[in-house]
Amino acid sequence: MAGDENVRVSEKLDFDTFEFQFENLHYATERHRTYVIFDVKPQSAGGRSRRLWGYIINNPNVCHAELILMSMIDRHLESNPGVYAMTWYMSWSPCANCSSKLNPWLKNLLEEQGHTLMMHFSRIYDRDREGDHRGLRGLKHVSNSFRMGVVGRAEVKECLAEYVEASRRTLTWLDTTESMAAKMRRKLFCILVRCAGMRESGMPLHLFT
Repeated sequence: MAGDENVRVSEKLDFDTFEFQFENLHYATERHRTYVIFDVKPQSAGGRSRRLWGYIINNPNVCHAELILMSMIDRHLESNPGVYAMTWYMSWSPCANCSSKLNPWLKNLLEEQGHTLMMHFSRIYDRDREGDHRGLRGLKHVSNSFRMGVVGRAEVKECLAEYVEASRRTLTWLDTTESMAAKMRRKLFCILVRCAGMRESGMPLHLFT
């Protein structure tokens, strides 16, 4: 798997790709692929646990990045048992299909095996608006060991420091990151909390999204 062109283990993402793919725009034209920067860190030293990090790109029309990463993590945990704290930085939130696959996988991974996962995404994928939003709501309560949120300035700085070949370069959109992230957080809040109630009440969702 490490040699797959869609998977880069222990490699940093190049700066130009990060700058283009992870900008948290509301309308992100020409960004048709999902990038996931991942870090699977042992929560304690010793034993057979070993860190796994890098990035994954989806294979269009074949396999989404989340599904590739899920399989890779499963193999890693089988070969390197231990308890891990995992972080994903995603250019897009999961689609409806990926959310449906993530839900049972996360329940097993987090509740039964004791790991944790923090998922950050730059933009909300809603090509299938109702299905994709329903998928995110399903993930919300999957486990107390799971958190998801929008990539903001702090997460961008983490990526630049740890996972991107930044070479002291400055993102053209760094100063607007937090304001754009705030808009995306409001949209996510609407999807996860407000719109669930709006749908039940029959109120038109376009007023809130």
